[in-house]
Amino acid sequence: MRISPLPTVIMTASPLRTRLVLLIVSISIWGIAQLPAQEKNATKNSIDYETRSVEFHVRDEHGKPLEGAKLFANLVYLDSSKNTKISNSNLVTNSTGIAKYKLSHHVTGLRLWVSKPDFVPEFVDFDKGPQGEVTKIPDSFEFQLARGTKLSGIVINESGKPIPNVTVDVSEELGPKVVRTGDPQARINVDATAVTDKSGKWKITNAPAKRAGDDFQFLLKLTHPDYLSDAEWGGLQTQQHVTTTMLRDGTAKIVMHQGIAVKGTVLNTAGDPITKGIIVWHDEPYYGPTVHEVEIDEQGHFKTIPLPPGKHPITVVTPGFQPIRQIVNVGKSMDDLTFTMKPGKTLTLKIVDSHGKPVPKARVSLRGWRGAESLYNWRHSNVLNSRIPTRANENGIYIWDWAPDDGVTYLISARPFASKEVTLTARETAHVIKLDQPLIATGKVTDAQTGKSVKHFRVIPVIEFRPEFLSTSFQNTVPGKEGQYQIMLNGGMRDRRHLIRIEADGYRSAISKNSFGLGEGPVTQDFSLKPAKPRTGRVVDGSGKPVSGATVIAGTPSIVPMMQNNEFDWSGIPLKTSSDGQFQIAATFEPTRIRALHKSGFAEIVRQPDEDIGTITIQPWAQISGRLFQAGKPVPNQLILFKTVQDRKLGEPRFQDSFHTQTDAEGRFEFKRLPPIAGAVQAYLGPWENSPLTSSQSMPLDLQPGDHKTIALGETGATLKGTVVATGRGEVELNKNWSLNYLIRRDGGIPLPNDFPELSFDPKGPVQPAWGLDPNFYSWLKTHQYYFVKLAPEGQLQIGGVPPGDYDLLLRLYEQPAGCLVETIGAKVIPVNVTANDIKSGTKDLGLIEVPCRVGPRVGQYMTSYKFTDTTGREHTINDMKGRYVLMQVWASWCVPCLKSMPDIKATAAQLADKPITFVGLNIDQRPADAEILVEKNHWDWAQNYLGARSDMARQLAISSVPIYYLIGPDGRLAASSNKWLEIKETVEAALKQ
Repeated sequence: MRISPLPTVIMTASPLRTRLVLLIVSISIWGIAQLPAQEKNATKNSIDYETRSVEFHVRDEHGKPLEGAKLFANLVYLDSSKNTKISNSNLVTNSTGIAKYKLSHHVTGLRLWVSKPDFVPEFVDFDKGPQGEVTKIPDSFEFQLARGTKLSGIVINESGKPIPNVTVDVSEELGPKVVRTGDPQARINVDATAVTDKSGKWKITNAPAKRAGDDFQFLLKLTHPDYLSDAEWGGLQTQQHVTTTMLRDGTAKIVMHQGIAVKGTVLNTAGDPITKGIIVWHDEPYYGPTVHEVEIDEQGHFKTIPLPPGKHPITVVTPGFQPIRQIVNVGKSMDDLTFTMKPGKTLTLKIVDSHGKPVPKARVSLRGWRGAESLYNWRHSNVLNSRIPTRANENGIYIWDWAPDDGVTYLISARPFASKEVTLTARETAHVIKLDQPLIATGKVTDAQTGKSVKHFRVIPVIEFRPEFLSTSFQNTVPGKEGQYQIMLNGGMRDRRHLIRIEADGYRSAISKNSFGLGEGPVTQDFSLKPAKPRTGRVVDGSGKPVSGATVIAGTPSIVPMMQNNEFDWSGIPLKTSSDGQFQIAATFEPTRIRALHKSGFAEIVRQPDEDIGTITIQPWAQISGRLFQAGKPVPNQLILFKTVQDRKLGEPRFQDSFHTQTDAEGRFEFKRLPPIAGAVQAYLGPWENSPLTSSQSMPLDLQPGDHKTIALGETGATLKGTVVATGRGEVELNKNWSLNYLIRRDGGIPLPNDFPELSFDPKGPVQPAWGLDPNFYSWLKTHQYYFVKLAPEGQLQIGGVPPGDYDLLLRLYEQPAGCLVETIGAKVIPVNVTANDIKSGTKDLGLIEVPCRVGPRVGQYMTSYKFTDTTGREHTINDMKGRYVLMQVWASWCVPCLKSMPDIKATAAQLADKPITFVGLNIDQRPADAEILVEKNHWDWAQNYLGARSDMARQLAISSVPIYYLIGPDGRLAASSNKWLEIKETVEAALKQ
């Protein structure tokens, strides 16, 4: 994560319009300003409108005051009417290195950026603490800026000639969070801009000096109006293997390529030029790091910035006319484009409250159209003004009289109501949108023994993603007092159900038995807390000495801390041990996994709710050093992962860990601190992403305390080659890139952990394709040496660095997915024996490997025998639907792309209600009840059929991934199939127009 130098709430567009992501202030920061009137009144007495002065001291590394240092302050506060306000201030230090800042409001957040030329910039965030409290802003805070060092390089074109006037933005990826001790802690925040000179050279002078061990990692973003600019931070830099070492010694050379500007004209149906509007060539223009749209000129012409060859989405937005989105294949010989715009449709919204009264001035934001966000109505310097209306009038009426004729997703919001997201199509009559009151929960909290009110406690919303998949939102904590509480549950995720968690000092925490969703409020939920002392533990080292300053974090089934390389990242409440190694955590109703981390080592234990914590003994960290090879050569700039063998399941106390590092220019990598635990090291190789790797060796390691392992991945051994052929599919081609393949060594490996779940297969025998169906297969796999194998689209494989031994090559082929993989269409296991002779020759040819594959229905094939149940519960065959189209849509409740398309499917079904087409949902959830809940809650009112995970119909359709759509014609033949909703939607629209 990078911290931008300035929050974009105050940014204005520069000539090159560098894009920064909007500073999103969560409900926890917006605080009580987002609550309804009754809740505002309930919290009135807790607000203290302070007025005081804060001094910020800026010194150099020697303690000398720095005059003229600039501080940018971004303050979030509540005004006297309890409305959230944002104030931005620019400060400059005086001759004593001091800048004074006056706080005159109730502060809910303060962010500070400090900089001075030739010094390393810093950032500090006075924000909500882990339990929702605002970090106290001290009367005095000191920044100590280190003297900066130089980063430099040169930018050239494909002919080797220097390119002047390239804007080079430099940012530093945050390493360790702590720059110095203190609370809160300042962070280094490099964000600098340089411009290349006539010789193509650039430099900055405020980078942090090289540190011991892992150096800082810097990201570049290059922009030039005549060349292909970076589409993301570090894009060209990563592709061309530019390292931090090169940036420091000035040898960093980056080549920028010529692109192709798309030009064209926009006309009305009479052939006259349209002179107002914008052209957008990105599906998420707001979040892109560079410019993604341009105004149409007075002659109706437009020209984009240079784009790389290939397919690009182009959206045309012109007031008075229906928007157009189409995919354009950009190439050197392409002609100028011509867009002919049709008159727009009228979309009218009547926005009312639960009593039918108009909601004035409601905000209407566009959230999606045709699977993209290129149609927008944000008013922000990050994007051009689309001129699409943004608000309803005083009578709650919103009119957009040049809307498209298909579904658009809208987010409708107005205080104090809960916002609502709907997907609608333009029509003659108005859509009535009823806004619900926020989901407010109130209740009493009493002592279970005395029945008296608990004086002080904390109320925390808990998001329910699905049963047993919970996330406690500590950042949205609100205080309770004198046995009374009130909280808005759906502040962050309005489409999720929430539970209520109560915590109080001296009591066992509690959580509501039921979850609550919008439309069910107001909610009354009382709690009776059982008195319980805090649980005390002690952290010691191997010799029994107390460990001071160790970080202690607790994970439970409902509190799942996220950790990045042993650094706390999100969710949970980190604690520090005292000078005698002591710590306390609150009593809870859940089993708890307690983790202690210190520079000297790591420890982890599990305790039941009534079990004493006792003494936790730190064990020394393990270390891994290694190199990554392919074809005998080191591979630079590759992501290396360490994955623990055992993945804790939902309902268990757990952490969400990520251990990762990067190979340097010589392919070297290092993990300096790893828990002494069983795991596997592997270079990341995405099956469907571009990579210099064709295979990736996974090395299992049973790490013991203090271990320092040195390994090499893919260095020595034979190279296995072969070609996979899919049989049984006739002329239907299969892209073999869509596959998950593993070469698994039969012997060796490491033992399974003692508490490893029972496997459904006998791991002593040769690998079988069915093993992949066991939910613990991939955890078992990490205990063996294996190679992930990436197939080329035509089926070629190449596995490097395979030593002698017996292996099983597991091949699992899929149809091209748009969302989530479900089941293979073909799988096979090939025994492979690598001999000393293979090592000597260097290559072993596996030849052609035939994999029998299923194939689903093909276009033109009769589908008349397939059955489905309609909305009345009546069973039909496709043959019964003669004269009508049938659109079968396969989906699952756990598939995000499936759910994302559902609102537009609903809107399209409603729009085509009078057309000869029947929509049929085919759900393949293992637990149909999960899908039924979603269907009922979201009013997906077309025919829904719950097939289950392994139905005969799913097998007959050869469902390999979801979503997948089948359009059956009036003659009972398959007219089209696709895994993309937009593609099948356009096919449906075209078919119904004939």
